[in-house]
Amino acid sequence: MSHNYKFKNLFDRYLIQLKNAGVQSPRADLQILFSFFLKISVGDVRKKIILDDKINFDDSSFQKLINLRISGIPVQIITRSVNFFGYDLFIKEGVFIPRPETEMLVEKCLAYFDFLYSDAMDIDYDFVGTLNILDLCTGSGAILISLINEFNQRLIDCFGVGVDINPTAIALAKKNSANIKEQIDLIHADATIFQAEKKFNIITCNPPYVPDYAKLNGSAEFDPKIALYGGGEDGTEVPKKIIENAVNFCLPGTFFVMEHFETQADEIAKHFLKCGFEEVSMITDLNNQPRFTCGVYNG
Repeated sequence: MSHNYKFKNLFDRYLIQLKNAGVQSPRADLQILFSFFLKISVGDVRKKIILDDKINFDDSSFQKLINLRISGIPVQIITRSVNFFGYDLFIKEGVFIPRPETEMLVEKCLAYFDFLYSDAMDIDYDFVGTLNILDLCTGSGAILISLINEFNQRLIDCFGVGVDINPTAIALAKKNSANIKEQIDLIHADATIFQAEKKFNIITCNPPYVPDYAKLNGSAEFDPKIALYGGGEDGTEVPKKIIENAVNFCLPGTFFVMEHFETQADEIAKHFLKCGFEEVSMITDLNNQPRFTCGVYNG
């Protein structure tokens, strides 16, 4: 049943519920739930809070969403969506939920490309030909789709290949990339042994890397285990195999960036160097933890 409310009072009432339940990011999650329920943008939700609009609201129906979040179900599963790098993507159970910190991987690829091929005073790019991108362990396609869209905005001709061992993930990535389907090929395969004749200018990977000893909570409890655990004592078994295989797809100058566990930075960097990558460096995440390693192949 609907009632009239002042929006800020309504928002604060549910915010208290989420905080008392120990939800990790109560304000952000609540904004997303209101956005989903009211079919408006998160930005418009924030405007309603500031303006304290009056609203006719079915609080009993919305409470059901709140109860789901309090029970531990991630907001992305409740809404079956996630915003990644400004792009709205479909999400479903059985597929890894993209994390905000992984957006930094996309930013690094774009920054590297901009540094090489553009002038700070000139919006034109001097890259010639098709920019080929390979995303290993693509999941929902978040990284690859973001990169293709961003390069399209730069008027760069590009094509992307996404690989994942999970067929459910590949099906979801195809749904998410429907508007760029002519620029993307999504392949069900194991990234550690995947083969392709094509070489790529950019290779990205957010592999399973969690060590067996690590304690997971939050949305990770709803991620498929195959997308989480990297194998071996320290979780680097799968990432190392992927690094070794990635060399097969490299051109001179290929840029490769991989996400990893915060305790793995040194080991992953050593393996990059061992496999022929140069200019190897580490990138910290939003919590200042060593989360990404990148390098350039000049073999």
